[in-house]
Amino acid sequence: MTAAGREAMHLFLEGPSGVGKTSLLLGEMGELRREAGGFLTQRLTQNGKTRGFRLSSPRFSALSSLLMPSGASDVFIWRREASGKPSEWREEPFLKAERTLLRGHEGWRLVLLDEIGGCDLLVPVFRERILSLLKGEVPCLGVFKAPYNAIRTAHNLRLDPSFQEIYTNFRALLLADPRIELAEMTEENKPDVRHRVRCFIKEVLAQSAVP
Repeated sequence: MTAAGREAMHLFLEGPSGVGKTSLLLGEMGELRREAGGFLTQRLTQNGKTRGFRLSSPRFSALSSLLMPSGASDVFIWRREASGKPSEWREEPFLKAERTLLRGHEGWRLVLLDEIGGCDLLVPVFRERILSLLKGEVPCLGVFKAPYNAIRTAHNLRLDPSFQEIYTNFRALLLADPRIELAEMTEENKPDVRHRVRCFIKEVLAQSAVP
């Protein structure tokens, strides 16, 4: 991966919302997340309902869901309570993440990208930074929004019509790169995916320990 001049390998999970992709990754990363860069997408809830999503450093939290805090920062999606009004997304949290969470890779053993493939792709500087990381030497592990989830996201957020082409081209780049694996995760194959992630983590630990 990073030793002996070998290129990094990257693993991304795809699958239905709520199947537990992020929880699986965090569980298998364990304390490695404290040496990881990148970001964790946290679901924010209020009165049992999802109210938004924000970006957080994996070094400081292992929670994929938490109560909506007052004055929450880095919220990139707000879900409106009033019926008939679409959810809103904000560009600024991605611009901030590009300047902070996605830089400083010299001390990282792993980059967590949880998750990409949604409205983040409409932020050029963020999208290019992700591509730069995927070309680098630090292994990346994360979640990539599956095509059916991307379609639903575009509809719910009323994303710009250019989103579908950008998403399709981005996913094609991932599929064409032999260093990148997209693994479909379902309830039925979760044990197999867990084993694949566990093997990936072991390889990261082994390779990064090589002097």
